[in-house]
Amino acid sequence: MVLALVPVWVSGQVVINEILYHAPDELDDLQYVELHNAGPKSVDLSGWALAKGVKYQFPAGSRIEANGFLVLCQNAERFKEFYQVSAAGVFQSKLKHKGERIELHDAGGNTVDTVKFADKAPWPVGADGHSGSLERISPGGAGDDSANWISSPLSVYRDKPSGTPGKPNAGYSVTVPPVISSVKFSPGLPAPDQPVTVEAEVPLKETASTVNLRYRLAGPGYEKPEISVPMKSSSPGHFVGTIPGQKAEQLVRFRVEAVDDKGARRFFPSETEPRPALSAYVPSAVEAAKIPFGWIIHTSEKEMKAAENRANTPMFGGFQRRVPTPEEEARFRIERLIDEKLDFSRLWFQLAMATGTNDSQGLLTLRPVMLAKVAERKKLMASAFEPEGIVERAGKLEPQVEALFDGLIADLKPRLSASQKAALETWLKQPTSQLEPIQQMISRYLDLEAMWYVVTVNAEPKSDRLPAMLGVLGELNAQRAEIVASGAGLKMGGNDRTRFEQVGRQVEDFRRRMGTAMKPHLSEEQTQQLEASSRMPREMVVGLREILPGFGGPEGPGRQGGPRGPRGPRGGGAGGPGGPGGQQASEPVPFTSAFVYFDPETRKTELFDFVQVSGRKGGQKVHLYRDHPLRDMTVVALIFEGDTASLVEPLAYEVYRRAGMPVEQSHFVRLWQDGKLNGYTLLIEQPNRAFLRRNRIDDGGNMYKLLWFGGDLIGQHEKHTNRRLGHEDLTNVVAGLDSHKGADQWDYIQKQFDVDEVATYFAVNMVLSHWDGFFNNYFTYHDSNGTGKWMMFPWDQDSTWGSRGSDDGGVFYNMALTFGMAGDTPPQEGGGSWRPPGWFSGPLLANPQFRKIFLARTKQLLQSVYTEAVFGPVLDQYEATLLPEVKLRAEAQKQDPAAAVEQLRTDIARCREHIRKRREFLLAQAELKQAVGDFRPVKSSSN
Repeated sequence: MVLALVPVWVSGQVVINEILYHAPDELDDLQYVELHNAGPKSVDLSGWALAKGVKYQFPAGSRIEANGFLVLCQNAERFKEFYQVSAAGVFQSKLKHKGERIELHDAGGNTVDTVKFADKAPWPVGADGHSGSLERISPGGAGDDSANWISSPLSVYRDKPSGTPGKPNAGYSVTVPPVISSVKFSPGLPAPDQPVTVEAEVPLKETASTVNLRYRLAGPGYEKPEISVPMKSSSPGHFVGTIPGQKAEQLVRFRVEAVDDKGARRFFPSETEPRPALSAYVPSAVEAAKIPFGWIIHTSEKEMKAAENRANTPMFGGFQRRVPTPEEEARFRIERLIDEKLDFSRLWFQLAMATGTNDSQGLLTLRPVMLAKVAERKKLMASAFEPEGIVERAGKLEPQVEALFDGLIADLKPRLSASQKAALETWLKQPTSQLEPIQQMISRYLDLEAMWYVVTVNAEPKSDRLPAMLGVLGELNAQRAEIVASGAGLKMGGNDRTRFEQVGRQVEDFRRRMGTAMKPHLSEEQTQQLEASSRMPREMVVGLREILPGFGGPEGPGRQGGPRGPRGPRGGGAGGPGGPGGQQASEPVPFTSAFVYFDPETRKTELFDFVQVSGRKGGQKVHLYRDHPLRDMTVVALIFEGDTASLVEPLAYEVYRRAGMPVEQSHFVRLWQDGKLNGYTLLIEQPNRAFLRRNRIDDGGNMYKLLWFGGDLIGQHEKHTNRRLGHEDLTNVVAGLDSHKGADQWDYIQKQFDVDEVATYFAVNMVLSHWDGFFNNYFTYHDSNGTGKWMMFPWDQDSTWGSRGSDDGGVFYNMALTFGMAGDTPPQEGGGSWRPPGWFSGPLLANPQFRKIFLARTKQLLQSVYTEAVFGPVLDQYEATLLPEVKLRAEAQKQDPAAAVEQLRTDIARCREHIRKRREFLLAQAELKQAVGDFRPVKSSSN
């Protein structure tokens, strides 16, 4: 059939008006198409259809009212989750993210309207996963004309879908505004005081009465008001404008405005694009250096202050801890004081335990008091951590903390029952547990206190469900007490390994049952809070580390290594998950910052504007755009976690790289933040879809990040791709590893895992004494759409090269060859840091056939990669590169440059020592001596 395009006056001006084809946050089933009747009469849609990209047949009786809207969606439940308007129907098929043709046919099969959109300019980019929808500007304009479409306003953080279904488009105009095309400017990196010339084409057919160049200056903590400059016509349809020259390190943002004689207005770029302006940067003179330079510019004052608080809070782990600055020491003292004095969760739990199920309403009367003191605590913490005057403030904070706590007790007492008062008095007299160390760890890892705080303070409990909740809590507390009692007499590194494993299994079983037992009695809000808390450190769950600028902080003087693994009685440490310097969440930030990168090899400076710079442990994470990556990277971390960590982490990645693994890019950058020199910083690529593509791995599979907290299989695996699809593939593969035995297990492993790649990952961990990378601190990827196999990628390598884990603070070289495999238990005295076997490492390293490959690969690395001959020159190069940088950083941080140089040389010497001692230790092991076999090296396109 030949389809004819029907004039709009015949169809009553029904047009395809809005399209959401690529929602953010991997909401792939959130798609909709909106029709709009721009005419004065209702239209009968019976027998009409959407065709091509979307297939939907309108049933008899379907109508669209005059000036009305009608929405069709892919998934009615998902649509209802985000929008108030009701969808008229559900269409078949799915719109492609790359672009699609959609046709609207009338009952006779005639084409009423058609749109063939794309995900690249000149079509609006804001609709391509950046939260926006495609909005038609003018119903009277052509549907196939990209100039007649604009993105809806984007959500602030780009993580929630926007759009205007069921109502007038935000970008509506009676007529199509003037078209602006071929916008060019030069130079892109002007010299100080050099003007920028901007040229634009506004075709003659457009009746533009005014064409303006609008620009604003932006910089650390500011974005100045926009200035408008008329653009002059140099030839028909060609306009030129000039931005005055600016000072060095000035960021200039600008756009072109065209207004026709009817008042229709267009900006280029549109205000609803991810980058709502073009940008130029005035670089300062750059001196020669061995490492790249980077500049972060936060253009909002709030983000600038938050970043300032986060800057330079290194972890003091490593071979030799430097003396913290007074500011760092003050910060740690404040954190410790808050942890010890203002943990309300333990008091709240004691009151709950003293509340009978028949008197549950009495607990509800206490909740407002608790919430009021939580708000006071939050305010006190915010002021306490302000950088200016923190040293003096730390010395005066304790009385304020004591007063806040005493105020809580005073406000609670008049409202307490007799049993609650008795429990409070007992707790106040003896708040510190008298349990043995192992028992304390068990009790705190089975953290009923935090769980109860989450579901009754962070979320409001339903009064009718509270008695049942208290009943469950009492049962769980009794069960926990039995497990704690069973840990009496257990000692780390003791001989009773069978009992140790038995208690560990009890702990894990209870941990899995805690939330499950409580969930049937929770509201939706409580359930969401409980699930979210499993992915956060305890300190954030109970409010001791609010999502505030700069939280995290250094490890205090004398703290050894990292927290112990949470899958056994040694897990969780004395403070449970989290802790100073531990994992921390970041406050969402908009895409308003800029990042500038100078490459000393090419002598080129590159500007990345309107990017998201979010806080993370020890630094920042920069989110770039797919169409403008940095060396093929779309997300990079810029971190400094201490001198030793900043040295050994990239060195570790170099070992993985030389072993042939797909591995993250990593290198040093001399970093300025908001005009202030931070000093050398480590840049690390984030494992994501761009990382997979760079390594020629299909990017459609499931990527998981292994956390050391989270408790169970799903809680510990933070999903980074296809988040809406759940963890089914993960639970299946782990169950398969457990259920298959003997030869069947080896067959299963070969089918499910990239054996060479995974064995190489574990082998590198072994030679590097990376105790922190078997149970957690790696990414695992299921290449479900490609090979179908699982892979593992390294992450968080600051505990490698023997830098952390030694019991005496020396080089940690004697990590057992059985580390990470099923059956491995804490070592005897002198064995260093330990974590229990991981979900993959446990069964894989215990499988005889896989273990042969792992041992052969370990031996091969010790003989040909991890040697003094290979890495001696690498260490020489690192030392030469970093010598000027450590001096510069020390000066910038007001520290002793000579001490910084000595620290670097000490760390380099310790790395050399680790190569010698680790090789000697491992090659002397009987199991490794017997290792034989040709190992097929991993083939990687990485770097």
